[in-house]
Amino acid sequence: MTNEIVENLQQASSGLLMMSESDYPFEIVQWLGAAPATSEKILHLTDSQNLPIEVVDLNYFFRNCAFEQEWHNE
Repeated sequence: MTNEIVENLQQASSGLLMMSESDYPFEIVQWLGAAPATSEKILHLTDSQNLPIEVVDLNYFFRNCAFEQEWHNE
């Protein structure tokens, strides 16, 4: 990733939270030599060899937070 892409991602995700039990902020991560990002490479780069990994479609990942609700505020 170039610095410009990282900066754009940081700006676009600033103040956003991943809706879950804990509502964590998004974090931009850059790994050299990771492309293409396979399950095996992600496990290796995160030093998580024994953890389960699940690949899901992007729309499914954001399914609970990518639409407006009447209780949402600005």
